[in-house]
Amino acid sequence: MGRLYNVDFFIEVNDNYIGLQIKPTSFEHTFEEYKWKEMQEVTHIKFQQKFSGKVFIIFSAKEGNEKKIVNTEVIKEIKKEIIRLGGI
Repeated sequence: MGRLYNVDFFIEVNDNYIGLQIKPTSFEHTFEEYKWKEMQEVTHIKFQQKFSGKVFIIFSAKEGNEKKIVNTEVIKEIKKEIIRLGGI
């Protein structure tokens, strides 16, 4: 499922799926990021049409020996989507 829809991970919610795309923060400000967003948009729309759930992009950064989510607001959006799909 992942490569076809450009998602790294997915969460199942009541026979629907939410997609997660994880990228390093260094990717966020490159020219490739602009082209990548255009290409991903089409496959992410197809994912949502097939599985009902949205795809969320998570930016991570390494802090010491750990990786942390930089755009932490995405966590609230994922929770809203889980609720929308009938979870929790």
